[in-house]
Amino acid sequence: MNKDFFNEGKSDGYNYGTQERCDNKIKLIKANFLLELDKIIDEKNNVIQKIELRKNEIGNLSPVAIINLDLIKNNLQKIIDELKIQKELSVDNEGWIMNALHAYKLGFNEGLLLELKEKEFFKI
Repeated sequence: MNKDFFNEGKSDGYNYGTQERCDNKIKLIKANFLLELDKIIDEKNNVIQKIELRKNEIGNLSPVAIINLDLIKNNLQKIIDELKIQKELSVDNEGWIMNALHAYKLGFNEGLLLELKEKEFFKI
């Protein structure tokens, strides 16, 4: 997720400044994050399936090749396991998603305050 969530939040806070907008954008960020994780998990699972097919093709010809393929498969499975953990953590706004959500909220609040100042609500 290589996005500037702070500035996106700042823009939204300035231009829209409602709780509903902030909540909906947080849901969208999380949904996109989960979608991306699912995409990566599917890609890794496809590679694992190809490894299994290749192992069957190799059979007993090369035990060293089978060991190497098993190592690759195990590494891919570890990545998949970590991605699944991140999906679970994202439900509570924890894990990898946390920085994006906090950056968006901070930006949103800054944009909202800027908009209020410009409209002179804070002038004494």
